[in-house]
Amino acid sequence: MKSTLHGVVHGKTIELKEDPGLQDGLEVEVLLQAAVEAPRPTYGDVFSLIASLSPGTRTQEDIDLQVREERDAWGER
Repeated sequence: MKSTLHGVVHGKTIELKEDPGLQDGLEVEVLLQAAVEAPRPTYGDVFSLIASLSPGTRTQEDIDLQVREERDAWGER
């Protein structure tokens, strides 16, 4: 039996918009095809996203301390 159903992906779950008419627990094979081509992000979109983020709460000293601790953990390489 082959049929075309529509749904929405949520992580590893696909929520179908209509009942598939199959018994619960039946193993099926799924072939996915996006109903709408997702737009590819542009560099401008990425930079806008970064600019919209809050600046955070760490000070320059906090960052320097973390970098120093990580480099000290490397040992003699």
